[in-house]
Amino acid sequence: MKNTGDIRIDKIMPVLKAEWKKEKFEKVLLRTPTVKRLNLTDLLPIGELAVVDQGENLVAGYIDNMDCRYAGEIPVIIFGDHTRRIKYIDFPFGISADGCKIFKPKDFLDIKFFYHYLCSLDISSQGYSRHYKFLKEIDVPIPNIDEQQKIAKRLEFLLNIINSANERLNKIPSIIKRFRQSVLSAACSERLTEDWREGKDLPEWEEKRIGDIFDTQLGKMLSKKAYDPALTMLPYLRNANVQWGRIETDDILQMGFNEREISKFTLESGDLLMCEGGDIGRCALWDSQIKNCLYQKALHRIRPKDRTKVTTKWLYYYFVFTSLNGRLYEGISETTIKHLPQDRLVEIVIPLPPLAEQEEIVRRVDKLFALADKIEERCNKVKRQLERAEKAIYAKAFRGEL
Repeated sequence: MKNTGDIRIDKIMPVLKAEWKKEKFEKVLLRTPTVKRLNLTDLLPIGELAVVDQGENLVAGYIDNMDCRYAGEIPVIIFGDHTRRIKYIDFPFGISADGCKIFKPKDFLDIKFFYHYLCSLDISSQGYSRHYKFLKEIDVPIPNIDEQQKIAKRLEFLLNIINSANERLNKIPSIIKRFRQSVLSAACSERLTEDWREGKDLPEWEEKRIGDIFDTQLGKMLSKKAYDPALTMLPYLRNANVQWGRIETDDILQMGFNEREISKFTLESGDLLMCEGGDIGRCALWDSQIKNCLYQKALHRIRPKDRTKVTTKWLYYYFVFTSLNGRLYEGISETTIKHLPQDRLVEIVIPLPPLAEQEEIVRRVDKLFALADKIEERCNKVKRQLERAEKAIYAKAFRGEL
């Protein structure tokens, strides 16, 4: 088991075929010419010369100054010293950011084989610190050149299959997002329950101010006073606890409340909580996840005045829909920080179906969204399987078993 100081290279490198010759990393590299480092602010969306950095995308942008082109022989490998990203570059390029390392292996090492070997390394993130120190300590396998090329060719074939599958999977989230938007659009415009209404003697949809049908209230202002024994310490929700469609209860704080405040700010099951600032309109339903929980001033509490006429789940879906199309944000307060003040919230006009139809809409939206969730879950599962398959392929390749 190799251990170089604090660097465990046996944890970084794959298991290598015992018969292969090995060499230290820096001994397999040619010296590469220096290249002018360009500023990201100087890059263009199109241009004569592609510019590479250590970011996620292969190309960061373009410039028209060909004098900034890398003067060495291509192809080369770019290593992001901060990001650990590895890029195979076989086109004229310039460099942005000082964290890019340019590698060109010596003639006894096939560059595609070398590239895939670097991709197989398991270098853990050290934040924004440098990661080249790990590469300096590793061994590089050097089978005969014919075997290197065969392994590289086989890896290209298998990884292209995985990459193709990932490309298709990466399209699914945007498809699901459009699906959810379409469902909400239908739900908020009578189309989702058009068939359900047939043959039923139901009143037409109305338009109502939120203030007419819901009781709305901001929570308690956070207190900076030291602990007061006269107050009762109770859990309360902050802006950060309310995410789209869910209440995060892992980080609940407590604050002192008097009896009047407890009566005024205690949440009831079915209350809708909405962020007043920050990600304005972000909301979730309260389902009594925590006993005797209250809320702070950064949140609107929205509660039906008459539960026989309206359900907050319907309002929740309407807020999600209007946040997606931007309608929710019309007329919000824009001082130094954007807010949805109480007087603006109560004036928002919403469509209001009869209660039975609200409940049917919610049932259908829940069902369709649950289907979308299952597709997303399945998609993520397949992506994890592909990630494991890629690691297994690399492991077999460098054990000489591919």
